[in-house]
Amino acid sequence: MNGFRIKSHQDVIDDLHYLKQYGDIPSVRRACNLMNSTLVPENHFIPVISPHIKEKLKEKQEHKWEVIPTYNCTKGSFTLQFE
Repeated sequence: MNGFRIKSHQDVIDDLHYLKQYGDIPSVRRACNLMNSTLVPENHFIPVISPHIKEKLKEKQEHKWEVIPTYNCTKGSFTLQFE
């Protein structure tokens, strides 16, 4: 198993306390979010994110819903010609 052995739940918590300082890395933010989904709100891990990354994430979230794709479905017979 990849040489990793988790001895206890506390080992994971200790590692996350160390890793949360690298919040600019997407996998660290994901690990914190996954762990937060299993913990009570008082024990949540808040990753430390630099201001320019926070701004990029905010812009990305705002643009996510800016353009809603629309699709058209047409039924019938079609002829394709290749030249």
